[in-house]
This record gives sequence, C-alpha cells and structure tokens, in this order.
Amino acid sequence: TGCWYGERSELPPDARNNDKPVVIQTPGEHKLLMSDVPGGDGILLCAPGGAYVQIDEKGVTVGNGQGTSIELIGNEVNINQGRLVVPKRQ
Repeated sequence: TGCWYGERSELPPDARNNDKPVVIQTPGEHKLLMSDVPGGDGILLCAPGGAYVQIDEKGVTVGNGQGTSIELIGNEVNINQGRLVVPKRQ
C-alpha cells in the first residue's frame, strides 16, 4: 500500500536506525534503502545474495557480495579494491 502503520519491531533491520532511512524490502529480502545522512549509505540497492549497487556523495559502487567490486569515484575507476585503477583520460 505504500504506508507503514505497524510496530517498530516489524520493520526491516535497516529501517530501525535512528537516521530514519527509507527502506523498501520484499519478503525475499530484495532491498532499496535511501538515506540523506552525510557519509551514510545514500541509495543502496541490494539482492539477497549480497550483490549491490550503491550511489552516494563519493560515487558509485557495484559489488557482487563475494568480494569483487567496481567503484567509480572521483576521476578514476577502481576494480577489486585497487587491483586495477584506471584514471580519467588526460
């Protein structure tokens, strides 16, 4: 229905934080979390297996939940926590 009128204990764990993020979560644990807290999660889209896409003030991160990731931060692309860093073309 788009509204929540239940008990706090029934909320998804991420929605119980004091910073009051917006959390949409399916029964199968697919999740969309949005937070305006500086330095927080920003926009986070998660799959039950751990794969995610995060967009925040630093940039964009795509991860598979098993340790591999691609980060678009500043003027470079960082693959797998520094295994390959591609700077912006000069």
